[in-house]
Amino acid sequence: MPKRRIYLLACASVVALAAPALAQTPSVASPAAPPAADTTTTATVRTHKSGVEDIVVTAQSRAQKLQRVPISINAFNADFIRQVGAQTVADLQQFTPGLSVDHSSTTQPNYNIRGVATSDFGVGTDPSVGLYVDGVYSARSGEALIFFNDLERVEVLKGPQGTLFGRNTAAGAIAIITKKPTDKFEGTIDYKIGNYDKQEGSLVLNVPVTDNFSVRMDGVINRRNGWLTNYNGASLNNEHNNSTRLAARWKPGTDNDILLSWDHDNTNVAAPTALGVGPYTPNGGDPFNGVYSRVIGGRESRTLDGLTLTAKHQFDGFSLTSLSAFKAFHTSNRESETGSIITDRYFDTENRETNHSYYQEFRANGVWRDLTYTAGASYFQERAKQASIATTLTDSADVAFGAPLFEIVGGETGYNLSGLPYQEQMRNLGQNKAWSVFGDATYALTPTINLTTGLRITGDDKDFQWNSPPGVVLGAPAIVSTTAQYLLNLVNNGNAIFNTYPVPQGTPINRQLSSTNASPRFVADYHFARDAMVYASASYGYIAGGFNSVQPNSTFQPETVDSYEIGVKSDWLDHRLRANITGFYYTYANQQSLTLAKVPGSLVPQYLVQVGDSEGKGIDFELHGTPVPDLVLGMVAGFIDTTWTKRLINGYDLAGQPTGEPELRLAVSADYSWDMADRGSLRLHATHSFTTAQRRNTNSIQQDVLNAQLVNLGKLPGYEGERNLSDMRLTWLSASGHYEAAAYVENLFDNRYVSGINRITADTLQTPYVRPENNPAFYGVELAYHF
Repeated sequence: MPKRRIYLLACASVVALAAPALAQTPSVASPAAPPAADTTTTATVRTHKSGVEDIVVTAQSRAQKLQRVPISINAFNADFIRQVGAQTVADLQQFTPGLSVDHSSTTQPNYNIRGVATSDFGVGTDPSVGLYVDGVYSARSGEALIFFNDLERVEVLKGPQGTLFGRNTAAGAIAIITKKPTDKFEGTIDYKIGNYDKQEGSLVLNVPVTDNFSVRMDGVINRRNGWLTNYNGASLNNEHNNSTRLAARWKPGTDNDILLSWDHDNTNVAAPTALGVGPYTPNGGDPFNGVYSRVIGGRESRTLDGLTLTAKHQFDGFSLTSLSAFKAFHTSNRESETGSIITDRYFDTENRETNHSYYQEFRANGVWRDLTYTAGASYFQERAKQASIATTLTDSADVAFGAPLFEIVGGETGYNLSGLPYQEQMRNLGQNKAWSVFGDATYALTPTINLTTGLRITGDDKDFQWNSPPGVVLGAPAIVSTTAQYLLNLVNNGNAIFNTYPVPQGTPINRQLSSTNASPRFVADYHFARDAMVYASASYGYIAGGFNSVQPNSTFQPETVDSYEIGVKSDWLDHRLRANITGFYYTYANQQSLTLAKVPGSLVPQYLVQVGDSEGKGIDFELHGTPVPDLVLGMVAGFIDTTWTKRLINGYDLAGQPTGEPELRLAVSADYSWDMADRGSLRLHATHSFTTAQRRNTNSIQQDVLNAQLVNLGKLPGYEGERNLSDMRLTWLSASGHYEAAAYVENLFDNRYVSGINRITADTLQTPYVRPENNPAFYGVELAYHF
C-alpha cells in the first residue's frame, strides 16, 4: 500500500475516534498557553483527588506537562512503579503498547519499540532504542537493564528521537530520571519479603547539610531464590542485586545548580536458563517438568559504576547546562545452548565485556518572545572489549562432525580426550567516537498554534578489531591440543565454530568506518480547547553503521527510520477524563538483524547479519478516567502492523509478509482508595495486560516444520499464543503518612510462557531449547517507614 494512503488512513482514524469528544466540546473561551510559555525547571506530579495525574516530563529537553508534548509518550511516576512492583524497564513493557523487552539475560537485554530493534548485542553494533539515565546515554546492552530505586519517573518515547536525543534512537528513547537531593530532611526504610525466599531491603536518605548543599543516598539489596530447580538441585532464575547511588547538590546562589552523582550496581545470578525441549532431554518435551540444563561454570554477573556531573547556570532569558559523565562496567555471561546434560550433546557460549565510556554535552535552553529553543553540542567516546567464547565437549564435537576426530587424537598419542572441553573464542576491540550539534525550537504562531522544527547533525568514527586464536582442548597437553586443531583444520579449513576467519588464527583483523547523518523533525500542534490539542509530526532517526562481532571483516551501513504521526491529547470534565490517540506510519531502511545461518563444516550455525527493509503502521490509544471520586480506571492499547518490504532469508522472499510483531497489546488498570480518617487509608491497585501471538511468515512457518521434527510444540506453554498477566496490590498508609504496609501478588494466575525455539544446536546436536519468558506468581508483603 502506498505511503501516502497509509498516512491518510492513520489521520482519518484519529479524527474519527476524536470526533465524539469534539462534538461535546464547548467553545474555547480562554485558549491554553502554548508549550513555549512553559518554563518550569523542576518536574512534579500533581495527584487529583478525583482526577487523572498530571505529570511533568522532559521529553523535549525542557520541562513540560505530559499532555502538552506533541510526542507519543508513556510516562510512569514513582507511585505507579511502586504499585506494579516494577524492578526494571522490562516490567513496564506490559503497560507500554509498542514496547517489547527480551530480558532473559540481564546483561544482554534487547529493546524493541514499534517493531524497530537491533538483535545484535556485540560491541560492533549499536541499539536502536536509546536508554538514558539522568540524561546520560547508556551505549551498551550490558548497562541498559538497571535495577529501579528512588526514581522520579520513567519516560518511554516512541518513534525516532534523533533530533532531541541523538544517534541510535531510531526506534525511540527510554529516559530514567532519578530523584535529586532537596533542602528537606527525609527518607524511607523499606523491607519486602515474599515467596521463593524473597528479601529486599532499601534505604533512602536525604540530608540538607547547609542552606545550599544537600546529599541524597539510596541503596538496595535484593535477593530471591530461583523459581526453577535444576536436576542437581541448583536454583535457577534467581535474583541477586546490590545497587547504590550517592548524589550531592550544591546551589551557590539562585542562578547556579551543581549536581554530582555516583551510581554502582553489582549483579550476580545464575546463568540464563535453557529449557531443553528436544529428544535428548529426559523431561518428555515439557520445559517445566524438571530442568535438565548443564553449564560448566555458568554464571551471569555485572559490575557497573557511573560518575555524572551536571552544572546549570541561569542567565537572563536562558539557561546553560553542562553534562559530563564517565561509565565503566564489566559483564560476564556463560549459558547453555542445548538445555541438555548429556556429554555428547553439550554446547555453551560465554560473553565477556569490558567497557569504558565518556559523554559530554553542552545545552542551552531559553525563551525569546514567542520562541522556545534548545541548542547544544555533544561528544561521546567509548572503548569496548568483548570476548565471545564457545565451548563444547570433545564427545559433542565428534557427534556434530559425524567423525571420531578426538578419538583419533587419543588413539595416536595415548591420551584419552573423551569428555574434555574444546573451546574457541573471538576477541573484539571497538573504539568509537561520536559528535553532534543540535537545535530544536518551538514558535507560538498564535495563542493556540505552535510550530516546531529541529535538526541534529551527527558524526561517527569507529575502529574495530577481530582476533580468533586457535581452538584448544582444555586440560590436555599442548601437543595434543595442537594435533586436535590440525585435524579440525583438515575437515574445516579453520575453527570448528568461528570457521569464517579468513586469515591465520591469532592474527588481528582491523576495519574502520565513518559516517555522518542529519536527523530533522517537524511538528505542528493546535490547541483546540483549554486541555486538548491535535498534532502532526515527521521525525527521522539514525542508527550508526557497524560490524558483526563474530563475522570477521564485516561491515554494515547506517540504518534509517522515517516516521510520521498524527495524534490527539485531551483532558475533559475538569481532568476526570483523559483520552489520547496517535496514528503512525514509518519506513525502516537497511534494517540489520542477526540470523542463524548454516555454514558448511561448522559445528553450529553462524550468526550472520541479514539486511532488509520494513514498514509499520498502527494506532496507540490511552484512556484514563475517574467515574467516581477515589476510583481511577485506565486502559492503554496499541495496534501495529509491521511487514517486510524487502527481505530474503533462507531462500524465502518475505516482501509483504509480517516481521513477527504481535498485532495488539492492551493493559487495563483500576485504582481505588478508601479514606479511613485517623486510621489512615487503604488503596487497591489492579492491572491486567493482554498481548496477541506473534505473527507468522513463510520463514517462521518453515522453521516450525523443522521444529516439529524434534519438539512437541503442544507442550510449550504460550508458544505462538496469547499472553495474559495480572497483578494486584493492597496498601495501607497511616494517617500521619509515616507507616506503610502492603500485600502484593504479581502474575496472579501463575501464567507461564516460553520464548521462541532457539535452533543454534538443533541441526548438529538435535538439541533445540526455549527460555522462560516471564516469572511465575510472585507474592509477598512490604513494610515501609517514611520520615
